Amino acid sequence: MDVAMRTYDMLELGERRHSDEWQLDESQIIAFGRQFDPQYFHVDPIAARASPFGMLIASGMHLLAIARALDHAMNGEIAYICGVAFEDVRFLRPGLPGDRLSLSSEIVMLRPSEKDAGRGIVGHDYLLMRDGGEPVLAYRSVSLVRRA
Repeated sequence: MDVAMRTYDMLELGERRHSDEWQLDESQIIAFGRQFDPQYFHVDPIAARASPFGMLIASGMHLLAIARALDHAMNGEIAYICGVAFEDVRFLRPGLPGDRLSLSSEIVMLRPSEKDAGRGIVGHDYLLMRDGGEPVLAYRSVSLVRRA
């Protein structure tokens, strides 16, 4: 099924969106940690009790992956060409088993490409929050987007 894509020229500075929730659980944290970030506080709930966090926590890379999945669900109809940068990535609080995470985005930069008239550069600020509104992760993503 073809989805109508929103090109650069259809986007508006200040546009905000909010995602659905992602339920983070212990098995996801351990599976991701074993494959991509096998530090003891990501893979062993018992050993994690002796960590500075006092419990099992999600890898920061796991939180970025969750944020990316949530972003695709809420902004996936934007005519992205590719990502250019992640900037000012800040891990504000650990992701914990049982967290219900949601993502908000705001378009904070729109400018035509100087190299290709068929492209624009879009900057989104993102905030991943746990239920209750506590921020967990913040970052800016810069992407190339097709123009109309």
